[in-house]
Amino acid sequence: MKRSIAYATFWLTCLTAVMPWSGSSGKSVLAQSPPPIHLDAVGNDAPDVYLFRDDRVATLELDYVPGNPWTPFDIGADGLGPVGYRVLWNRSGSRARPNMLITSQRRVQIQPVANGVSYDVRVEYVNRWGQIVGGHAKTTFDGGSRERVKLLRREMTGFFDDFNRPMGLPDETKWNTTFSKINDPLLQAFFINSQYHTHTAVGTPAYGYGDRGQVVHRIRNKLRIRDGETRKIVFDLDGAQHSARAIWYLDILPTESDITGHVTAFGGAGSFGQPSSGIRFSIERQEVAVWTLNAAGEQILIESNNELAFDGVQLFPNVRRAMEIQLETDHVTMLIDGVPVLNAPIPPAEKLVDGDYTVHWTAFAYNTMKVQMPYFLLHWDNFGFDGPRPTHTWHNYRSQVAGTDFVRSNEYDPKTVAIEIPDNMSTKKHSVKGEARLVFTRQMDNWDPAKWTAQDTVTVGGIEYPIPEPTSNTTPGLELSQLVSTNAAYSTSIPLGTVGVNGTSPVVTGTNDVTFRAKQCGFHNVHIEVKYPRRLAPNYTPPQLIHPVPVHHDLPMVGLPARISHIGSTKVDHGVWYMNEPGNFNETVSGTTSVDVLVNGKEFNGPTTLASDFVSSQLAASGQNAGVRKVELWLRPDGGDSNSAFLLDSVRTDEDAPAPQFIHQFSFDTTEFQNGVYELSVIAEDSKGVLSIPPYGSAGVQAGIPEALNGFHFPIHITIDN
Repeated sequence: MKRSIAYATFWLTCLTAVMPWSGSSGKSVLAQSPPPIHLDAVGNDAPDVYLFRDDRVATLELDYVPGNPWTPFDIGADGLGPVGYRVLWNRSGSRARPNMLITSQRRVQIQPVANGVSYDVRVEYVNRWGQIVGGHAKTTFDGGSRERVKLLRREMTGFFDDFNRPMGLPDETKWNTTFSKINDPLLQAFFINSQYHTHTAVGTPAYGYGDRGQVVHRIRNKLRIRDGETRKIVFDLDGAQHSARAIWYLDILPTESDITGHVTAFGGAGSFGQPSSGIRFSIERQEVAVWTLNAAGEQILIESNNELAFDGVQLFPNVRRAMEIQLETDHVTMLIDGVPVLNAPIPPAEKLVDGDYTVHWTAFAYNTMKVQMPYFLLHWDNFGFDGPRPTHTWHNYRSQVAGTDFVRSNEYDPKTVAIEIPDNMSTKKHSVKGEARLVFTRQMDNWDPAKWTAQDTVTVGGIEYPIPEPTSNTTPGLELSQLVSTNAAYSTSIPLGTVGVNGTSPVVTGTNDVTFRAKQCGFHNVHIEVKYPRRLAPNYTPPQLIHPVPVHHDLPMVGLPARISHIGSTKVDHGVWYMNEPGNFNETVSGTTSVDVLVNGKEFNGPTTLASDFVSSQLAASGQNAGVRKVELWLRPDGGDSNSAFLLDSVRTDEDAPAPQFIHQFSFDTTEFQNGVYELSVIAEDSKGVLSIPPYGSAGVQAGIPEALNGFHFPIHITIDN
């Protein structure tokens, strides 16, 4: 009861916090959501659970104390205490098998949940052996609630998207998506799944040129900024919590482009990029920050806050929080679930000028395989901002959705990309024409320098257009090598003329060949955009009806992290690179030897307490914990193959449900083996049969490709000396 009263007080405090930044209706956006529901406890030692309803989703807080987030699980001396939860939910009265979620997080979302439909939910503790322990918590609730989203839709007049669409691409009349050449083409995507929210996936290969991948979503409507006005930007986001190599950006830019040239990851003096005179927000792990892109094009920190967990708004993978930015020309404020997390003046020299600004939503990947992360996934929803209503719409035709359309021209050799346009492009009023433009990205692919001359051209429909020299709005201007390189990408837009009856554009219904000729440059993200007055636009065939669209199940499966934490009393530092080499680790053992293993968890002040492992590659990539069902310990002679391996022990961990996380001490008798150097490894299997990932330094780089990381043999060496 004490926790219930304290929590209710915190929730009311959040409501009070949001009142000053409520919308034009005078009502708090957060206050439009139904109040939390406290689940009924059944039996002894039941979880303490609160449920929050929102559009097509419900959020559960599981023994969660805001401001004190790192409550560990104590497995006790007998090792049978809980290490996480099983959540079951289903429509009330349904006889179908209930939905199930396994987690060791203190905050989760169950989805999809239909709005206004009765559901039963039950939460139980699970221990490391997959046994249900203690009592449970349960309730019946009225499904999702659309109240907050209805208010957002009314107030976000400049732009709003709730992504309540069928599985596939978001609305291309609202969003443009651009990929960096550095991305692994198999590990990049922008899609809506069956849960009615959107996802951005990005990852970089272990080997290749460049190490800074981006997936950038440009909002087609502009954000209008005026001196003396406060502009409001809202969205729901889980953040980028895996590591410093996974970063989320929101850029407010004075120039229009598909992709930013700011790729220094962490900013600071000398972090030059195009454009200047903008604002950047970032989230990386549990830190939110706001930066200015100064006149020289440097990304300079204004304010940061790495205390989100202790502010009561800890970020969890695949659990979206309601975020809001209040932006003025000289001041910025950011709130998460109504709690202020940033509040800072913009330096006078970097004050925003009146104008219509381009908005970029970016998932930034910094050589992710170096931390055994094939790719990470942002989960987000309900993006919008206020301001004047749009008067035009854009029809976008892309050369591809999946993979890459990258071509490179050297010494003016022609390289062609084809764009299919199935539509009649005449407006509903023949005297009004659409305006067509060709947009593409310039970027290199192998550390060669980009070269430009006035002879660089692109041909569309037989008409040749000059490709302009890359320039910047910085003072002083940036060099070509700073604008177009292997890491830095540069967006280019070329007007093609008007389309429709008696139009001047070469763009036609059917196949449009786009041919580049350049001194030395790469080209990709090639697309044709046609701008129309909103009410007169013709019928439009979106790219997902023309090209294959990758969604989550098309991305590689990712296993749970499983590692050896101790051999005897010796700790295995899994952060050390090339730990699998005998020169870096080779413990001498004799007699009965203990081996401690951890799967999907981490010790918290001792071997009997566990905390949720936020560096789980599986959680970062899928947003879900598939749970552990089997763990094996293997030994084989150094340099031997799988045929020479000995299975020392194998245990099941899914008696009632897959274990959310697992800690265990194996032991074996070394006298059963000849003296010598051996390879010791642990392999875990999740509930879907996917083998584990070794979360040791350099394992991802040595595996080479994401598909090889699951079950990758990355041993720790020991020397048996009896």
